[in-house]
Amino acid sequence: MGILMDKVSKRRNRENQDMFEYYSTDISDMIQLVREEKDLSFFAQDLFLGKFQAIPDDSISEMMRVADDYTVELIRKEQEKGSVRTDIDTELLKIFLLGATTKVKQHIILEAEKSGFDITDDRIEGFRHIINDMMELLKNGIGA
Repeated sequence: MGILMDKVSKRRNRENQDMFEYYSTDISDMIQLVREEKDLSFFAQDLFLGKFQAIPDDSISEMMRVADDYTVELIRKEQEKGSVRTDIDTELLKIFLLGATTKVKQHIILEAEKSGFDITDDRIEGFRHIINDMMELLKNGIGA
């Protein structure tokens, strides 16, 4: 997991991104990681989906707590800036964001698997279209 996190951390400057850019970049980084580290990418996805019973629940719970806390922090920051609606409960926004982005990542990984991980530049552009459409849905649904 550390290898994946190091690769992602080197690719992005989170401080200057709004929440929508963060999630768009997060999914784009995931596509690149699938190209470079497909086995680790699948492992990370399976881990978060709870497919490894041998890993202690506390470890998975802690990773989920960190993701939840970070997402709530992003939401509140964007609400303060006026770019995310404040009339929707923060907890519900967190669930919605994490659910939507997790499912889109899962979809992209499964599509990559179908192609035998031959993720060509043309294929990446198709994935970018999915990401852009998802960002539009998020901005128009929860954006202020």
